[in-house]
Formats: sequence, C-alpha cells, structure tokens
Amino acid sequence: MRGRMELNLGLMLDALAAAGEDVDAAVVETLTWYQPNILSLLYRNLRSTSETWTGASGRTLFCNGPLRDGNFIYLELGADTSEDPAPFYKEYGRPKQKAEAFLRPTMQYYRTGGLKEAMARILERLGVAA
Repeated sequence: MRGRMELNLGLMLDALAAAGEDVDAAVVETLTWYQPNILSLLYRNLRSTSETWTGASGRTLFCNGPLRDGNFIYLELGADTSEDPAPFYKEYGRPKQKAEAFLRPTMQYYRTGGLKEAMARILERLGVAA
C-alpha cells in the first residue's frame, strides 16, 4: 500500500530557479530534512486510530527516499502489506470494519502545509524570496 501526491510547491520552485539556485538540490534537501517527521506522523496516526495497540501494524510502515524517477523527486511512504494485510484493512476498511485512515491524513497534512513549511525554511536559508 503506497501513496502518491503532488506537493504544490510550484511557486517556491520557480523562485529558486529565478534566483539561479539548484532546484533539485533544494527539493532533495527538503525531503531529506522532513522524512523523519513524515514517518513519525504516519506512526502516530496509525497508533491513534488503534483500539488495542500491538505494534504489529507499526512495523509495516516505511518512508523511503528521496527517490528519483526521471525529473520527479519524491518520498515513498506507506505500509508493507505483503506480510501483514492489517494496515490495508485499517486504511480502507472491510465489509464489517469501518475504515480508520492513517496514511491519507498523513499525506494530506504534508501536502497542505508540512512540506511547504520545510521548503520555506530552505528558501530563507538560501536568501530567496517566494
């Protein structure tokens, strides 16, 4: 189970390019700096939706990267359900089990503000106005 999203950082990336900064390096730095925070929130969201915590689902969580696919730089996050499908059922539910999303809220949080804050810090450090 993996998630993918656009980060809507276009204006910030345009400001970096206009200032002559290496856009790819800034994106990699932003994602590297924020990766532990993303995994931590993913873990907290999973745990907060669990009635009884055993830790089994928590061991399936991952956040890899930054990775590259052509010009696309990204983090891959999710839950490895190949051994334990419980996180999949938790995220999406089953016929008699209500969905208790943890992956989608984590991605939404970082899409709407978390990574923008991190990129703003990088811009400030480089002296680039966005």
